Amino acid sequence: MESMNKLLILAILAVIVIAILFLIRQQSTIESPKIYNATVADILKNPEKYIGNYVIVSGYLRALTIDKFAENRSEMKYLLQDNSDVIVLIFEKPPGFLTIGKRIVVKAEVILRDSTLLLRVKEYHVHTG
Repeated sequence: MESMNKLLILAILAVIVIAILFLIRQQSTIESPKIYNATVADILKNPEKYIGNYVIVSGYLRALTIDKFAENRSEMKYLLQDNSDVIVLIFEKPPGFLTIGKRIVVKAEVILRDSTLLLRVKEYHVHTG
């Protein structure tokens, strides 16, 4: 009976040690992304700085309709244009009513997919100023 209690205590201690080591490792690997105020030009000129981080950027909302006749469908691609620079927007949730051509401000994560820079939009609003 006494040896059974010792084994139980050892097992509990091992579980506690493993849990603590796991939490320490998780804490050291979780690094919150930075948030930058940027322009589309900044992102395109220095993508290494922004990939994996968040940006707050404004520009004009543009849209491109792509007809896929072979598949009998079309898709809408949203773009953010700042001066002559353009970057593709991906909305996590389908955007509500947005007027193409309006100036918008987005908070987005900069991602690289198939060698194309994209902004994965987390939040957006129409610029009112």
